[in-house]
Amino acid sequence: MVRLAAIKYPSLPRPEAVMQLFQKHLATFQGTTKGVVAELDPAVLALLGAARPALLILYEGYFGSVHGNAGQRQSKGGFQAAAGRGQKEARASLKQSSMAQSESQSALAQCLADFEVVPELVPKATAFSVFREVAKTAIVPREVQKKVAPDEAGESGRFFTYSHFACSLAVTAQRAFASAGVPSLMRLMQWMDASKGRVLFSQNFPGTAPKGCAISLRVLPDMEKLPEDVQRELAAETLKQAIGQEPAQSRQEGPTRDEEVGKPRRSRSVSSLAREPRAAAAPLPEWARLEIQKTFGHYASLADPLNRSTLTSQKFGRFLRDCGLLAIEADGPVTFDFAPEGRRGSVRRPSKSGSDSPAAATSPGLSRSSSAGALRRSSFGGRTGPRGSIGGDAPSLRRASFAVSTAQAAQANVQLPLRVFPVPPLTQVEVDLIFVQATRPVDTPERRKSVVQAGGGSKRLMTVESFTKALADVAMQCMAPEDVSGGLENFCRRVIVPLNGVLLRTRSEELVCALDLMDKPEVKKLMTDCSAGLSKLFHCYATEPTARRQWNSDSVTRFAIDFDFLAEVSNLPLQRMFQDACQHAGNFRAAGDLSEAFTAEDKLVFEGFPLFLLMLANKIHTSQACNAPEER
Repeated sequence: MVRLAAIKYPSLPRPEAVMQLFQKHLATFQGTTKGVVAELDPAVLALLGAARPALLILYEGYFGSVHGNAGQRQSKGGFQAAAGRGQKEARASLKQSSMAQSESQSALAQCLADFEVVPELVPKATAFSVFREVAKTAIVPREVQKKVAPDEAGESGRFFTYSHFACSLAVTAQRAFASAGVPSLMRLMQWMDASKGRVLFSQNFPGTAPKGCAISLRVLPDMEKLPEDVQRELAAETLKQAIGQEPAQSRQEGPTRDEEVGKPRRSRSVSSLAREPRAAAAPLPEWARLEIQKTFGHYASLADPLNRSTLTSQKFGRFLRDCGLLAIEADGPVTFDFAPEGRRGSVRRPSKSGSDSPAAATSPGLSRSSSAGALRRSSFGGRTGPRGSIGGDAPSLRRASFAVSTAQAAQANVQLPLRVFPVPPLTQVEVDLIFVQATRPVDTPERRKSVVQAGGGSKRLMTVESFTKALADVAMQCMAPEDVSGGLENFCRRVIVPLNGVLLRTRSEELVCALDLMDKPEVKKLMTDCSAGLSKLFHCYATEPTARRQWNSDSVTRFAIDFDFLAEVSNLPLQRMFQDACQHAGNFRAAGDLSEAFTAEDKLVFEGFPLFLLMLANKIHTSQACNAPEER
């Protein structure tokens, strides 16, 4: 441009030539450019307007240095006025504008970093790109201001106003979730509410943050108070995914358990996930409780065999994908891949022959981890980068530990996910809301005090009770309206029971080998001859001297220490064999006493003790010169 100005005006000094070139030619291109702000959906603007009280608090805190100062945006008239002044004043004005731009960009990046949006959802470069795109709009259009901040029209001349800040969140949600609708913005707000951002905000801006902001500040408005435009769009999108994408065979009548359930999914809004009284009050049979507990115990022990009490959001998402209720592949080109810290080496790569399990599919979900950087953003066709960067080859880099279970198709002749519904009826937004509502703790003064002292909320974990509540919500979302009264029982019959049947085939190699060994006559004779000694040994390490003595994990550890087994088998494989024996004994007795079967996951009775000894013997003597398993 300088050389062009020198050629155009050779008689003028170069600074004046550049200014003349701008005034007579380039100034016509300046004006109120709409850009990405004017392209935002009306429902998105309505949601931003509903969230204005919380967003305005954040804006006044992070953008306090540019919120009330004289840092004005240079519009067309401003540049023309600067041309008429001296070079010194024009340079000072441009420097002031550049400083205001830099401060605003840093403030937006700091806000997104505090609320864990950067780098968990988008990299820092993307946040800067969002700022530049939004900042291109010199003055936010009047129609956008009326929806986002109707009483902030007087601030439209400042560099980065509240309207710019609110619109930048909507653009960030589009970049993070590859969707321009309301669900992406709701997911971003939900993510911000679940982060530690409000705690950091109250600590960094004590003068701006209201009292109790560390607990009470919520970016996402209450579901019942959402604008009608937002509720209509959510309902329309849910109905479109439920009915518009289902094939014709989904409306067949009289489905059986082995057939695909083809009833259309209920067209419910995401904002109305409250359980209906009839469904919540319906009694759950004992067999259904047992099946739910089996499923819960299986997914709770994934990646942590000693855990049988809690589920994380990642494990809950894997459960829904195994059931075929949540899509495996994303609709758009961008997806999110969960990669737990310390398990970077557990990446499953497809073989050259192309035989890859369903675990290699890409997950559309978004899941939170307690460690920073537990999420990686991937994109098809690119290369894998560091945390928060845009990567590629998502199908080949899918983490099997939190994908869809393989279920050992060679043995079971059945692969996960199940084909209960022709099209997965749930979206990631609905799954996230179901998990949050099921794990929502009771708000008490003691809890508020503990949260403030700890500096933030604790990680949400799902227990058996909250898992059952979540299943009730899932059943209401998936089953037909006429099945609401017995929705959870019907859901257990059509989904949970077939899933447990597939998971039963995914037993460990030690268990399979031990079961085959127990069927041999010589092994049966050996166990019968040693039954008296085994009974005394079992009762010696039993937990309580009751009529029905049992072993727990401590009993197994004491037994291994006394007989010096830990020198050959570490505690983790030992506990895995104990859990497999407990689960097999519980499944074997499930048809009998249901009350005892409920404790089978945690306790080992004498009937399962020989199976545990056979697994231990195979594990210890595998490396020794034993020709047959019977010799071990």
